[in-house]
Amino acid sequence: MGNLRPNASCCDYLRVALDLSGGRAGHTFFCSRAPSGVPYPFATMEFKIGLTRTGALDAEATRRQAEQSGYTTFMLPEKGIVDRVSFFEAVRTTLPLDPPLVGSRSWDALSDSLWEGLYSHPARRIVILWLGTRGMANSAPADFEMALNVLADVANSLVDPQATREKPKEIAVLIE
Repeated sequence: MGNLRPNASCCDYLRVALDLSGGRAGHTFFCSRAPSGVPYPFATMEFKIGLTRTGALDAEATRRQAEQSGYTTFMLPEKGIVDRVSFFEAVRTTLPLDPPLVGSRSWDALSDSLWEGLYSHPARRIVILWLGTRGMANSAPADFEMALNVLADVANSLVDPQATREKPKEIAVLIE
């Protein structure tokens, strides 16, 4: 692994690993020699505005990291979202909506309600975390793509100063 001396510490190996990864977001390396023996992130994930498809994530670690970076976090349930109806129900029970959403038929109504709910929320930086997406992707692929489009469109439009009356939001949607 690179130019390490025979008695290199784990932190030396981590520095080389970080160099090899190019410091890319999403690569987290841990050092067992941190103060108090508690591992700490050597490199951390960036939360990019809009929708990002990720690999497997640790929900709690991602939530904690987002909150340490100044984001309010909403986590859709990992299990049970398999179609349009269950997606709408998960959004209804997890995300801020304004006006409240009734029914599960209209993607436009969902988009409008979610946009206004997130815009009205006091946090300026928000992460929406949706893990366990395979159930819906496999059982209702068209609805899954529509759900992704709604989440992406809302996140991308809330960053627009004109659309938000000069009060843009940073919405990062992480999809596993």
